Amino acid sequence: MLFSSFSIKNITNTAPLAVEGIKKAFEDEKLAPYATPYASLSLPYDLSIPNIAETLRQAETLVIIWIGWSNLWTLAVMDALRMNKKSGKEIISLDTVDTADIERNILYLREKLEKWEHIIITTISKSGTTAETIGIFEILYTKLYSEYKSQVHIVTISDPGSKLDLIAEQQWWIRYHLPKNVGGRYSVLSSVGLFPLLWLGVDVHSLRVGAREALEDFIKKWWDHPANTVASSLAGEYKNGRNIFEHFFFAKNLENLGKWYRQLLAESVGKIQKDGQSIGITPTTSIGTTDLHSVAQLDLAHTRDRSMAVVSLRSKNSIRIWSSLLPELVENIRGKSLDDIMLAAEHGFIGALKMKDLPVFHYEIEENNAHDLGYFLQTKMLEVMLTGLILEINPFDQPNVEDYKIGMKEYMKK
Repeated sequence: MLFSSFSIKNITNTAPLAVEGIKKAFEDEKLAPYATPYASLSLPYDLSIPNIAETLRQAETLVIIWIGWSNLWTLAVMDALRMNKKSGKEIISLDTVDTADIERNILYLREKLEKWEHIIITTISKSGTTAETIGIFEILYTKLYSEYKSQVHIVTISDPGSKLDLIAEQQWWIRYHLPKNVGGRYSVLSSVGLFPLLWLGVDVHSLRVGAREALEDFIKKWWDHPANTVASSLAGEYKNGRNIFEHFFFAKNLENLGKWYRQLLAESVGKIQKDGQSIGITPTTSIGTTDLHSVAQLDLAHTRDRSMAVVSLRSKNSIRIWSSLLPELVENIRGKSLDDIMLAAEHGFIGALKMKDLPVFHYEIEENNAHDLGYFLQTKMLEVMLTGLILEINPFDQPNVEDYKIGMKEYMKK
């Protein structure tokens, strides 16, 4: 992964203390893995991987039921590496209790089962009691498993000994467990993320090696690491009124990376401090070149409240434009590839951002490279941890998520 930064001014000087916190946690995790809130730092070094039975490997479709987990991580890696098309397999993500969406997917899955295809239904809930997750699972169990038992395989991923885990054990379903103290949004290299990726055929080893290198580079040379550069700038700029952080992805298949980061930053940094003051950096995601004709207008006109990250893929193959059917419409287009046009738009955008004096961070990832992807994602997780610590908040908890659940439970009683 290549990284560069532009127009960076308000770097906070409190980063070293926060970095020491992460470095100490890294050493503590070496001695006792998964023992601290920084438990996700142990994941790149965990050599255990989910054992996928042959019956599961032969299934054509994997249905994953999860709410608020790292579902976006799995989809992000799958899309970035274009694994859906390569593997010939399909992942269906059910992450909302939308009746129309659930009914549409049940009909689709029934069609597959009628053709004697096999499917896997995976239910993910750390506590095993998430209402939305269990509700969807109950419906699929009733409408699909009861009728097509020999073709429907059930997998649960939960805390050991959770209510869901105990039922799965009684039913002889396949069970995977989550490491202690690893929160959902940092669980990308745990069984939650690895099981579906292994099933798809992703090079999980390279993914982990990339994540491990990002972590070790940070420990050895944190002051020159992109996680520190971005976190220090975000925290410093936040104190100067910049409370929006937008990622512009110049590749459509990276959109779910933006959605994953949106969840990671929002849930980790949106907090209330001990003195009652609210802290929050709002993450947004845009796609180039599509949103250059819409969102970029706002970015370039309203510059005081935002920082920008540009993420691009270094592609090896692209379609070239040789036709001279419309020679007078666009100058210098003949002989160029679509990637040339994308790159020109990207650099034009970065140049415009620099002229507006916006803080800009630029990441380049090699296309279809699991190692680069692992490095990028571990870097972003370190960045968010560090941002939270610099702002003197806990980047691992999510106390306000419970606010809606209290009202939800009361409504369900009625």
